[in-house]
Amino acid sequence: MLSSVSSWSGTQRGRGLLTKERASPESLRLGSRTAAVSSFLTNLALLHRFDPTTPNSKVVAVWSREKFVPNNNMFIVDVAGNLGKALAVYLNSSFSIAQFLLHKQETTRTLIDIKISDLEGFMAPDPDRIEPTVIQGLARVFDTFSDSTLGSIIEDYTSGRGVRKQIDREVGKILGLLSPLEEAGVTLDLLHSCIADELRVMKEMLVTGDQYSSVGEDV
Repeated sequence: MLSSVSSWSGTQRGRGLLTKERASPESLRLGSRTAAVSSFLTNLALLHRFDPTTPNSKVVAVWSREKFVPNNNMFIVDVAGNLGKALAVYLNSSFSIAQFLLHKQETTRTLIDIKISDLEGFMAPDPDRIEPTVIQGLARVFDTFSDSTLGSIIEDYTSGRGVRKQIDREVGKILGLLSPLEEAGVTLDLLHSCIADELRVMKEMLVTGDQYSSVGEDV
């Protein structure tokens, strides 16, 4: 069900779904480059630079019913419709956030900088192989929780409150992830606890000024 994001980044097929191209300043000038701007419109964008320890960091992927031009901290994800919703709800799940913390490039302070090359080992639904029923199921999860209020990433994981675990449970059921994880001794509670520990280490670094070292790297 999940595959390497190399199928997204184009190393296995053409251009790929992810691109880091942005509209140039010239293309945004009034009346001159409308066609150029339209080429950067998307329904789904993925952050490639963010700080998960700040109060304003709530999601890593942004979906909109109306197309928009992402800022220069985002990858354009070339999908639309229910597939966009399905990928958005997965990318914002703990199954994805844990991978962001593991696959991130070494950073200064608590800022995470993800490049397309860093995502080669990232596991996510393959848009070329995902079943329509799975897309529909994940899209329903997106719609169900679309009006829910998410706290910041660090607040939700360290406090254990919020709807993230409910979202994870539904996403995990649809993608068949829960049983394999539990067989490996990894429950949703443990996954959330590991993410919370990682975020605490990153937050502590702000106080101590130490260089960041992933908790996962010491295991």
